[in-house]
Amino acid sequence: MWHTKTFSTQHHLRAVAGASAALLLGAVLSACGSQDSTNVEDAVGVTVEAPKVTVLEPGAQPGRELRYQDDGAEQNINIQMSSGFSNTTANTGEFDPQAPAGGEVTTLKSQAKATATFDQDARSVLVVLDAPKIDDLEVAQDVASTEGFQAAWFSDATGKVSSVNFAAPAEATDRGRGITEDYLRTLMSSQVVFPEQPLGVGAQWSVEARVTLGANMLQTTTYTITAIDGDVIELDAEVQRRPSEGAIEDGDTTLEVLASTTTNKSHISVDLRKPLPSAGLIAATTRVIYGQDSSPLRVLQDFTTAVQYS
Repeated sequence: MWHTKTFSTQHHLRAVAGASAALLLGAVLSACGSQDSTNVEDAVGVTVEAPKVTVLEPGAQPGRELRYQDDGAEQNINIQMSSGFSNTTANTGEFDPQAPAGGEVTTLKSQAKATATFDQDARSVLVVLDAPKIDDLEVAQDVASTEGFQAAWFSDATGKVSSVNFAAPAEATDRGRGITEDYLRTLMSSQVVFPEQPLGVGAQWSVEARVTLGANMLQTTTYTITAIDGDVIELDAEVQRRPSEGAIEDGDTTLEVLASTTTNKSHISVDLRKPLPSAGLIAATTRVIYGQDSSPLRVLQDFTTAVQYS
């Protein structure tokens, strides 16, 4: 089996030990748990490496500073979170180096309730899953056991996340916990972060962050504002990913990263008065090609993720 080889790359999530942010988020999760019938376990907190945000084009002027204004908001929304992975081998010239337009995925669907509060400049968002279902019969009961799974995160008003907490229902199976948390991490990677600068229609900016998709990736999302209607921002999004590790290895054999490409299908609506995007889809498939200069054999790994809001 191929394994990743890390080249001085810090993992994007680090365990929190006694961090005040994690304690505060834990309190938010506990408070929610006391208000409904789901008995959740103690929250597990992690800090998140801050993304790099770069304005590429300010757009039509005069622009405006885009900030979340969702203090006290409650949002009921349907979420579909999909992920897929394939690993194949082929000789050079026998495959398309471009990532395919989508791939075979497994999808977790759930109704969700999202709430947001502000404490001075600190914004906290809480998402609670209701009736989660997955289209994989083998793990369907495990996922169903995570009814009431809670995810919470701290961010500033631009949406830049600093820490995340997960709390599983006490009755959830271990496999269900792991599966649902992985999908919620995919949800986290689709959250929109705005720049500090004023923006107008046609503005473009990039957000660089580390994500985990079975392998550590460096993800750059480029957003373009297509329309602004009051507090509703229409966005096109283009995702590009590349491995943060330089090679995979098996025993004494090492294969270097030779190329990576990403295909996209993404447009979302963000209502600044709501915690989550109100509609739309962010979907991307990344193909990573590994090999050695001395051999025509290539290893192709395709990573597909999609999050749809409705």
